[in-house]
Amino acid sequence: MTTGSERSAAVEFSDTIEAIEECYRLGWSDGLPVVPPTDYKVREMLEYVNMTGEEEVLSLEMRRRVLTSENAAANAVMAGCLPEYFPVLLSTLQALEDERNFVHMASASTSSPAILMVVNGPVREQIGLNSKDGLFGPGFRANACLGRSIRLCFMNGFDARPGILDRGTLGNPWKYTLCIAENEEDSPWEPLHVSRGFQPEDSCVTVAVAYNPITVNNAYGHTGESILSSLVDTLKSACLAWRFPAQWVIVSEAGKQP
Repeated sequence: MTTGSERSAAVEFSDTIEAIEECYRLGWSDGLPVVPPTDYKVREMLEYVNMTGEEEVLSLEMRRRVLTSENAAANAVMAGCLPEYFPVLLSTLQALEDERNFVHMASASTSSPAILMVVNGPVREQIGLNSKDGLFGPGFRANACLGRSIRLCFMNGFDARPGILDRGTLGNPWKYTLCIAENEEDSPWEPLHVSRGFQPEDSCVTVAVAYNPITVNNAYGHTGESILSSLVDTLKSACLAWRFPAQWVIVSEAGKQP
């Protein structure tokens, strides 16, 4: 197998803008500007997790590609990640390594799914992940850059590019970035990672396939039953064509007594 992002010959630039343009020319971008992956920045990322750069973190046999820790670090740098974000990306890649068929479907399907990262535990606060208002929107570096880093790993590591090995018919705006944290403190339910067998003090990431979002708007219901009715009605229409597990993101107010 070959590594996902073959190491390019070192090129020196005195101008940062020109370095960014070179990343565009090399096809390393998702369409938005990237941070040039200098040796210093990549090494800083690897040193944070005590890795050499040679470790295999994700392989995909059907594409004969292996993503190394150096490849992952370079894509994390380009996405704008800080070194303290890198363990979350590595955990996501490890989760994907355990479900390799999932990786191929998530990166190549004509239905254009995105990779959803749900982060739990102390790391949420440590790196500044947003779990409240504007959860899926812009404005939060950790959310935006971590979600973007997994997409760049797919594009540069496994050629998951539109028209090549990403065969998405219409595409999906969530493919740019899709990383959220759970608002554990305000939730009336146990955190997602606890429901999956981890301890509350563990930092975890759950990975899932996500299609385009469907908003469930209940502006007049004041009981749990009315909110559940809205959820079920929406789920019935969403599952007319496909049968698949639904991932609900419920605002904390919906789980509280009025």
